[in-house]
Amino acid sequence: QSAEGTIPDLLGVVGYQINKHFSAGVGTGVEAFHISMLPLFGDVRYYFLNDRFTPFINLKAGYAFPLENSKDVNRNVALKSHGGMMGGVEFGYLKSLSNSTKFTFSLGYRYQHMEQTGTMTQYNYNSVDQTNNTYIVDRKILSDFHRIVITIGFRFW
Repeated sequence: QSAEGTIPDLLGVVGYQINKHFSAGVGTGVEAFHISMLPLFGDVRYYFLNDRFTPFINLKAGYAFPLENSKDVNRNVALKSHGGMMGGVEFGYLKSLSNSTKFTFSLGYRYQHMEQTGTMTQYNYNSVDQTNNTYIVDRKILSDFHRIVITIGFRFW
């Protein structure tokens, strides 16, 4: 569960218009969760009409790689970040601004999985026999981000 609030991102897609209703492409960018991620994804769109104003559905699926590691400050543990699967669906519209420029707006759902691992040393003092015990503990944090996305973009073709 995320308490991140707004998660800004900047994504770009290079695609191919298969016919008047379908396009497919690949995309990448950067997303700023509590660590920065680099998603690589496939992007498929279906345009319901072939007009200057047309609704569409957009599907994304791929994998996001971490751009940095983080630290659990409460336990003083350095965490190694690992990527995870990502995907989503958006519903929107495309508005022609000229023959080669289109404006897009969409609303949808996105999912991102992330994993972080680290090792911490835990100390335990036994007051009965006055001994110190040291334990090495592996720490694993799994994060699943479920979020609503609002996307504004431009298409050039």
